[in-house]
Amino acid sequence: MSEAKRLRTLLNHLKMNASEFARIIGVQQSAISAITREKKRITRDILDAIADNYPDVNLNWLLKGRGLMLAYEWNEPETVSDKAFELHSKTLSKSTNSLPPIALPSEDRIRKFIGDNLKSGAKRWGFSQLELIEFLGDRVSKQAASAYMRGENTPKLTVLLQFEKRTGWPLNEILTRTIEYEQIPDSPLPGDNERVLSEAEIKELREDLHRLGLRLKRTINKIDGE
Repeated sequence: MSEAKRLRTLLNHLKMNASEFARIIGVQQSAISAITREKKRITRDILDAIADNYPDVNLNWLLKGRGLMLAYEWNEPETVSDKAFELHSKTLSKSTNSLPPIALPSEDRIRKFIGDNLKSGAKRWGFSQLELIEFLGDRVSKQAASAYMRGENTPKLTVLLQFEKRTGWPLNEILTRTIEYEQIPDSPLPGDNERVLSEAEIKELREDLHRLGLRLKRTINKIDGE
C-alpha cells in the first residue's frame, strides 16, 4: 500500500476529507490533496503536524506501512528521527534506524478509554451514567457506574459487548482509543434478535481481553520482522 493509500485510509477512518484534515493540522489543502493523488510525498512539516494533532497515529505505518495504523501511545509522539525521515525521503526500503517504538496501552489506559467512551455514549443518548450501565445489561450502584466512567474499574465483559453492538464500534477500538462524541450514533443501534453467546464463548472473549496487550505486541513484532 502506498503513502497515498495509507493517508486516504487514515482520512476514511477519521471520517474527514482532505480539506477538513488540512484545516485541523494547519497545512494547505493542496498539500494533502497532492499526497492523496500520489503527486507528492509526505514532508517532514506535514508529518510533524500530524503527530502534533493526532498522537495516536502510528507514523511508522504512515511512512513505511509497518505496524498498525493507530499506535495509541508513543514514547516521543511528536518526533521521528532525522535519519529515519532521510531514508524515507530517499525511498529506501529498509532503515538501520527504527522509528520510536510503539507503547501498547496499559491496563490503566484501557480503563480510561472505556470510561471516556461510556461517558460519550451516555451523553450522546441522553442517559445518566447509571442508566447507561443498566441499559447495557448490568444492575449496579450509582457509585459503581461512576467508577466505570472515571476509569477506576472495568465493567463486565457483557456490558462492553453490548456497548459494541449498540455503537457499532469494534471492541478493540473501544478498549484502545477515545471515540469522539460525534462518532457515536444518535441513538443506540438495535440489539434485538442477537445470538446469545454461550458460556464457552464468553470465557474465550474474557481470556482474549486479558491477553489483548500480548496479542497486539506479537502482531506488531511479526510485522516489523518481515
